[in-house]
Amino acid sequence: MLRSTCGEHCGDSDYEFNSPWSVASLFDQTLPHVLVADTNNQRIQCFSNEYDYQFRFRYTLMMKQKPYYLATSKRHFAISCEKGLIYTFLAKDRTLLATVDFNKICSRKSK
Repeated sequence: MLRSTCGEHCGDSDYEFNSPWSVASLFDQTLPHVLVADTNNQRIQCFSNEYDYQFRFRYTLMMKQKPYYLATSKRHFAISCEKGLIYTFLAKDRTLLATVDFNKICSRKSK
């Protein structure tokens, strides 16, 4: 049953998206959260799913690259961005833990 929606208009304000690419759920100790990779705005928007089934804007995490895919666990979340970059964060306070550049790890040596 559909309970709530957000992002009815294309834009760069809260609750607006420009090419939302992926969605992931993140649970903290109080409420479930929904993360949305807002690709063309180069950001992640976070919403809480309140007990009244309405999405409430919580924060925006600005990225240096366009985010595409999100993955979450109980304590961490990861964002896969363009140009082979992956950023991992602590979920509780959004502390950046690591940046992985797959272009450096997986580069081929020419013969």
